[in-house]
Amino acid sequence: MRFAPDLLHRLDQAFGEVGETFEPIRPVEPVVVERCFDGPVLQSEALLSVIRTLVESFCKKLQQRECGAQRLCLHIERLDAEPLEIALTLSRASRDAKHLWSLLRPRAESMHLGFGVERIMLRAMELRTLRHRQQTVLPEDDRDDDADGEETPAALGELIDTLSHHLGAQRTRRATLVESHVPERVMFEWPALAPRPRVREAAVGRGERPPVLFSPPETAEVMALTPDGPPMSLR
Repeated sequence: MRFAPDLLHRLDQAFGEVGETFEPIRPVEPVVVERCFDGPVLQSEALLSVIRTLVESFCKKLQQRECGAQRLCLHIERLDAEPLEIALTLSRASRDAKHLWSLLRPRAESMHLGFGVERIMLRAMELRTLRHRQQTVLPEDDRDDDADGEETPAALGELIDTLSHHLGAQRTRRATLVESHVPERVMFEWPALAPRPRVREAAVGRGERPPVLFSPPETAEVMALTPDGPPMSLR
């Protein structure tokens, strides 16, 4: 036989002589939890309790999906005003209910309720896979793997999220060394919540570099007692 059986089978399918089944692309259901009230609610303590319950249910759904939320939105429908939305962007995907509640609570406490809240919905806007890891007491193993393989300590990620949402996303920044012959340009900064940019990092050596390089270079005047002796003064 000159051709493989697979090729002849595909030709028969192309001409309609053999049936062919297709596996449809099924849309992934979004991770959403919500609570609808019978009437408008004005008690802020009750609303905060409902939001915290929704966060716990939200994290349970994320655990069932084996993923974490990178971006999420709290949608609050008010009786006499436009819906209120509280969006959160995290430095790393998370399904920790305690951490998410610590970020949502300050903003939920300061929200304007108007004449009452009729519906609250918590929705995941971006999901990322979180691999399972073995529970251990060793601090060096307290890491979570992101989808792109980059490891970030869990405690560091929570600290970045807290600082970014309290101080501002543009004020909390990360830094890395890049290759440059100008000392003032060896440090590259970007917002901590933004994806890591593609920059060519510098190899950090042991030698000390001068703090400033002048352009053009300045002349240095050296005075010594003898021509080959140690310098006595430098100007």
